[in-house]
Amino acid sequence: MRASAVEQPFFSRVAEQAAATLYERPAAPGAGGWFAFVAFAAPPQPEALSFAGSWSSYLGDPRRGENGGLYVVAASRPADPAAYLAAFIHVVQTLNTQTGNFAYRYLFIGDPTSGDPTACPGVIPFFTTSPDPSQPGQITSATTVAARNVGLVFAQGVRVYGDVGTSSLRLASHGGAIISLLSSKYTPKNITTLTSDVIFPLDGAAAGAFGFGVTLLSSNVPANDDFTLLDVGLKYFTERGGRILSQRYPVFGPTVDGSPVPFRVSFDPLRPLAHGRTAFTFAGDGSTCAPMHSALRDTFVHGVNLVPTAGAAALVVQRDTVAVASPGDPQQDFYYLVPSGPFALAAGDSRPPATRVMCGLSPTENVIFDPPGSVITFHPDQPAFSPLLADAPAAQGAPRLTDRYVTAWATITAKGGAAPGPAPTYLAQPQGSALFASGGSPTTYLEHREVPACVLTDASADASFPMVGYGAVAFGAHHDTFSQGDVARLESDVLSVERRARLTAHGQLPTRESAARPQGDTPPRATTPQGFVVDLATDGSGAWKRLHLAQTSWSPDPAKVPRAVMTLAFDDVDDTLRAAFQTNQQFLVVTQPRVPWTLGGAAGAAGTVFESVLAPQGWPFDLRVGEGSNPDDFRNVLIFKFCDGSLDSRIDDAARWTAAADFNADPDSVAAWLRAYVEEAKQLAQGPDGAYFQRFVDAVKSDAWRGILALRVNVDASALPQELRGLVAGIDLTQLDAHHVGVDISFVDTSGGGFKPDGNSSVFATVYYVDPVYADNLAAGASPDLPIPVAAQVDYAFRVLTLKALFVNAEIAAFSSKSQITLNRVFGEQVGALALDGVVAPSHSVVLDGQYQSHDGAGTYVFQTNAEARFLLVSNLWRGFETDRASFATLRAPATGTVLSRFTFAGYLDFAVLSTSDGQTSAPFDLLSFGGEGAGDDPRGSGLPFSGLHLDMTFDTAAPGSPSFAFSIDQMTFAPTAQQARAASLYARMPLTLAGITSGAGSPRDLGYLAVNVPSLPADPLGDAWYGLVYTLDLGTAGALAAKVGFTARLLVAWGPGSAAPSFRVSVGLALPGTGAGNTGALSLQGVLKLTIDRILLYRDPASATFVLRLMNVALSLLGVSLPPGTTTAFIVYGNPAPGQRDAVGWYAAVNREKKPELLAPTGER
Repeated sequence: MRASAVEQPFFSRVAEQAAATLYERPAAPGAGGWFAFVAFAAPPQPEALSFAGSWSSYLGDPRRGENGGLYVVAASRPADPAAYLAAFIHVVQTLNTQTGNFAYRYLFIGDPTSGDPTACPGVIPFFTTSPDPSQPGQITSATTVAARNVGLVFAQGVRVYGDVGTSSLRLASHGGAIISLLSSKYTPKNITTLTSDVIFPLDGAAAGAFGFGVTLLSSNVPANDDFTLLDVGLKYFTERGGRILSQRYPVFGPTVDGSPVPFRVSFDPLRPLAHGRTAFTFAGDGSTCAPMHSALRDTFVHGVNLVPTAGAAALVVQRDTVAVASPGDPQQDFYYLVPSGPFALAAGDSRPPATRVMCGLSPTENVIFDPPGSVITFHPDQPAFSPLLADAPAAQGAPRLTDRYVTAWATITAKGGAAPGPAPTYLAQPQGSALFASGGSPTTYLEHREVPACVLTDASADASFPMVGYGAVAFGAHHDTFSQGDVARLESDVLSVERRARLTAHGQLPTRESAARPQGDTPPRATTPQGFVVDLATDGSGAWKRLHLAQTSWSPDPAKVPRAVMTLAFDDVDDTLRAAFQTNQQFLVVTQPRVPWTLGGAAGAAGTVFESVLAPQGWPFDLRVGEGSNPDDFRNVLIFKFCDGSLDSRIDDAARWTAAADFNADPDSVAAWLRAYVEEAKQLAQGPDGAYFQRFVDAVKSDAWRGILALRVNVDASALPQELRGLVAGIDLTQLDAHHVGVDISFVDTSGGGFKPDGNSSVFATVYYVDPVYADNLAAGASPDLPIPVAAQVDYAFRVLTLKALFVNAEIAAFSSKSQITLNRVFGEQVGALALDGVVAPSHSVVLDGQYQSHDGAGTYVFQTNAEARFLLVSNLWRGFETDRASFATLRAPATGTVLSRFTFAGYLDFAVLSTSDGQTSAPFDLLSFGGEGAGDDPRGSGLPFSGLHLDMTFDTAAPGSPSFAFSIDQMTFAPTAQQARAASLYARMPLTLAGITSGAGSPRDLGYLAVNVPSLPADPLGDAWYGLVYTLDLGTAGALAAKVGFTARLLVAWGPGSAAPSFRVSVGLALPGTGAGNTGALSLQGVLKLTIDRILLYRDPASATFVLRLMNVALSLLGVSLPPGTTTAFIVYGNPAPGQRDAVGWYAAVNREKKPELLAPTGER
């Protein structure tokens, strides 16, 4: 037969000592812990005991020092039961001594052997005199079982029963011996309204937890309110000065009918934070409880009632830290209680009844609920510690709330069941910052637009959000509480932002019925208090799909090219940013949004997308917020100023900014940087370039100014107007930015029943780029037209010294630029020095001035200089290379690829006078012809005038700082006159016409030139690269034999770089008609006759000082046969010996005929 419950084994023996035997009961699923019984009796004892046997068989005798049977409930099983038993016996013997050698039975809650008082929350001493379980034992002295500040007080004389059927100990009040609920946090008090016996099961899921009924009194007088005594409410925490600060937000007021509130309590002193083990569960008739007033308020600040769901709604324990004695005393760890589970939202006593509940302090942030059918569910163990309010700065990216301390968050949903009510709707528009929209009427007035944010359907803890009621907040309840400012800041900067973020993440889009669209707007539009246009989601959810801030439009030639419109806007505005714009007194500074924005208008990006470019007059200002900043050094700083007072008065105090911690990693550092930046601008506004900064300074100082400011803004160099893109090669792009870009307050066009942004935004901006070395030179008093040194040993270099642009109303109001092009090599020659207006320059650079010219609505940028620059070349062939005009233009500027720019020079080639030498004397031999007479101090403009000399600069847009240069003579033109040539020069004495300039890398012979020897002129080879002036020489006519009608030769005077005394790196060549490349001196006549030249000489006649060109050993042949046979001829060509007469040449020929041998008759001939 099956044994009865009285006889079934309950405890099993695990250890034995001479004085006692240890038994244990394995914990039931869900109970946890360790349940033991110690029989103080000599062995042997049974291997197993029933629960009835444990109660009845070991009564003990206190007066004789016999303890009997003791019960132990511990958190965990000891590792060595035998050792534990030995220690336990010692503990009990100590207790016997402390009670005057009276040996009682005990119920130990915890481990009495650990030595840690907190490990044993309570010991209940009692004695029994009868083995009959129906006969109670009795507690021998008053005792407390508590978990910190919450517990039970058992008076002496409380009865103790052994309930065999439930394997429980039952403790019951008897007469004046009562059991009380203890609250000992601030003002210790026993709550004596227990409504049932206290049951302590030793088996089952509830084993180890006291179970009892209690009623709590609720009152508006804190001293009489049990909810206040038990510290019931929501709490938030922070830390300052090493102390924990907290603020309690009461939830419950008295019941509507004034009745006490019944609870069914489960209290596990070993596991108070396990909500399934320790909880005050609301009790009632069936599933209903009495409605309770609450601290929640509707939008008219009327009360909203809460109706606990019986058996499901509860109060549970959370951790707390306070000082309860005097200010500055060490803080202690305590517990407080928070609501948990579902409570019906009920209308209060307002008329009309409340149908909305405020989520925070603003009535424009609320939830529309259905009074009979909406439920607010509290979820404990949610983050409640705010790093933002702490004195230590929060780490970058730190959450607004952490779980260092926890509290209960809430969800609001429709009541479940067969007939659920409508889903609650969340609306969020901070007070004073509601949206306005067209109401569909013909009037141009805008009407209030209430926009649902989301519909609430998820009641899970993951969807919960921080929400507190402010209807009963008390300040100064303890020594380490919040100030009123802390409470306001916690709500505005932490709770409301976190709440909106979580509701946005977990809420559902509203239905069309929950947000009727205004008529006439597609997409539906509203406007913020700042005047910005908002495009709302077309699904009626009220989400901000687009927030228009400003716009610009521009075309380089409006008559031919459509205007490009650039819009500064936010797309898919996140809740944090939306809240910042729904602020009446907005001063929003943004350097590093805590929720990063996607920049550039990327489609499909998660979170807020910032279309960050404005381009007045084609200048692309890219407000790439969050990029490029370093600690204490910021760029792309965005400021929205729509508040009273000046920007100048607000920047120093980040506490006066809108949600500073949500948009800046270190607001104080940003504030310090802003102050320095503004003060520098004030100083610049007082200087010679003050016009570039005055508009900014006026906006900063003005109380009345409203608008947007962006500071130290990126300039997208690759997208500048094409005429400017070549400048990028000479700019340090890390220093190129717009000092400021401002947008004045916007106006909305409400005509036509809708509204839209009105035309071009009023954009003002300044670009102020100054090379730091150039700036130092100016500060030292140097001329602004003096170039700066160039450190790199390169042939060519380009550097922009200044680039300044002022924009007013999105138009260029002022523009100036200075840049320098460095020429360290000209015609292959190394430049030794440069004189500018007679002053030696610190580098071989010409400074160009940039200007902006506007004609008929189209603008042009011009970069040029008319300054005279004389380059002294390291060569004995040159006196100098002089420029009197230089310009710069960008010829090709793709968005990606190779940019081509060109420098064009005009001026004079000032050649030196060469000389021949016979070893004894030297004589001038002026081959190069053009230049001054002296050692280089002739008046400016000496030499061969030229134009069209080009220096082409190319760079890849991927690496603009590494340009390549190409020196080009292809389009050089000359306009020489005889007066510009030296009187004794080749050009002045021969009928030469300058045809142009050429260059080569091989021999002139490769180009068809015959070498012309200049006797006594010490000449070196030209080298690998050379340049030459090409002349035409009219030799008259050669009669009908000539293959062409004019007998015109080409004379080349070439030079090579690096020429140095005592020789000259020059060469003269002659190309005759009919000769070609590679021909070594053969002239074809009529295609049948051939004229060959052995050698050509060029020299000066000593007597007449004229130049003579002598063609030696000229022979005529017909099909290879010399005509006449054995005859050669020398041709001499010479200029007019009369000075200044160079219009014709004289020439003659000298014929040399070989003598014919005499013919003799053959010997013996007849």
